[in-house]
Formats: sequence, C-alpha cells, structure tokens
Amino acid sequence: MKNKCLYYILPLIITCLTACAQGKSIKQEVSNDTVALAKISLKDTVNYAPNDSINWKIMANVEISYPAQYRDKEKTESLQKLFSGKVLEVATDSITLASAFPVYVKNLIGRYEGEAAENSEAEADYEPVAECSIEAKVSAVYNKNGIACFEASEISTYDNEYYTYRGYFYTVNLASLKLVDISDIFGEEELMHISDLLKMQLQIDSGAKNEDELVELGFFNIDNVRVNNNFRIGNNGITWNYLPGELSVVEQIEITLDYDILRDYILENSIVSKLID
Repeated sequence: MKNKCLYYILPLIITCLTACAQGKSIKQEVSNDTVALAKISLKDTVNYAPNDSINWKIMANVEISYPAQYRDKEKTESLQKLFSGKVLEVATDSITLASAFPVYVKNLIGRYEGEAAENSEAEADYEPVAECSIEAKVSAVYNKNGIACFEASEISTYDNEYYTYRGYFYTVNLASLKLVDISDIFGEEELMHISDLLKMQLQIDSGAKNEDELVELGFFNIDNVRVNNNFRIGNNGITWNYLPGELSVVEQIEITLDYDILRDYILENSIVSKLID
C-alpha cells in the first residue's frame, strides 16, 4: 500500500508550501500538575511533476496541541524544548518552538518523499496515485497528576481509497521534565511478566484461545507482543501501541492492561504508583 502511494518521484519537484497558522487558544488553566495547552493548525502542499502528463500531489493537514505554559517561564521553556525535540523530532538548539512547527510539517512530507525515492522502481507494478493526503495530529491524551502524555498520529489516504495509520506516544514526567521510560515504571524482572500479560490480553481482546488462533485471525510475529516504549498512561491502566506491520499487516494494535492487573509489578516510587488506589 505504501508502495502504491509513493509512485514515480522524479527530480522535477514543484513545491507549493502554504504553511498557515490558524488561531491559537489556551485549552485549560495551568496548575502544579497539569500543562496549559494551545493549538495550532498548518497546511502544506507539495506537487510533483514526474512527466508532462502526471502531476502527483501530497497534502498535509496538521494540528498540534502543544504546551503553552507550565508553572514558571523556565519550566515552560524546558518543557517546550523537550516537546520540540522528542515529540516533534525537531532540533531546538537554535530555533524556538514556534519556528519548529513548520519544520515538523516539512519533515513529515519529506519522509514521504524519502520513501517515494526508495520505492520508485518497485512501484512500476502499481497503478499511479494522483493524490496523497496526510492528516497529522499531535494531541495530549493525558494531562494531570504530574504526567503529560502526547500522541503523534498520522492518517495517510491515497486517492481517497487506501489509507494507513501510525501513532506514537510520548509520556512526560512533569516533575523531572523528562520522558518516562518503561524501565521507570517496571523493574527488569517484571517486564517479562508484563509481556506475558500483554499476550494473554491480546487473546482476550481478539477472542482467541491460544497463539495459534491469533495467527488464524491474521496476527503474526506474536513474539513481538512485548513491553515497548510506545505506551500511554490512562486513568485506569497503561496502553501499549503496536504499529502496522508489527503484529498486523495494516492495523495498529493497542493492548491495555488495567492497574488492577499491574499493581503488583509497578515500582513503588514510580510516577504511576500514585495512580493506583
């Protein structure tokens, strides 16, 4: 599917960059354990002219909810730098957060261009795609109790017919202003048990009695069902995300383990321990 979208990219590139920032608004009040958020929307369009008869277009619509304020100026700047560098994946040594937004969109489209260049020869077996639309969104999926969790997601639609979805989670400890690693929540020995619990939960969610039935349902690489750092913290548990191609061909798989199941494995002084009754 990715190969179908990325068709015939030749050197002649006509770029129509219309990065337009729409109104920003604070979404909630700042407090000691939450972040005040603002939102910005941008649009970029890139047109490719591989020959005289084909004009291939990539359109990106992007919405970003970002940290506008957290406690004082120093902490706000530190959090914004972390957000730009880790969530947006834009180096921030020499640019501001506001300057990082269009760079994020440019890099987003550039990634599709790079995939196109790598797959251009293979795509000779596919029908050409005239249009690829990318709906990208960065949102706060958890924002309280000293934890801010952001999701960066992409839905790519090809000729209004085929689509792919990718989502990545980034969990921030607001006290330390650092990303939370899964090893900050579980000890090394506990991680093996959590992986087994994730497999069991996938079977329950899918209605499968064993791993063989998971394979019959279309899952593969069952051994890849293990703890990773693509997770989000919620009110009732922790959700792990597996991208298309990791466990399923086209679907993104999410597996949630409730705190009632995890309570015996969570480190006593971890940021999550205070969420358990």
